Amino acid sequence: MNDYGPKKAAYARAEVPVHLIADPYTVRCRVFTHPQDGDYKSDLTLAYGEPVDLTGTVVGITLATEDFPRD
Repeated sequence: MNDYGPKKAAYARAEVPVHLIADPYTVRCRVFTHPQDGDYKSDLTLAYGEPVDLTGTVVGITLATEDFPRD
């Protein structure tokens, strides 16, 4: 899947501070933060239903995930 490979690498190289993937196939969210040297130094995985706390990032919100679509 491009989200975990080429897109993630491109975003890290561009120093996008937060890259969130909501994956309906795994029913999980992956949150990548702290881009450095073309990669993300932090990788957090949360199950749908758990809040994604982005208050410590430039996004500054908590994202509810219980209604995210599932496949």
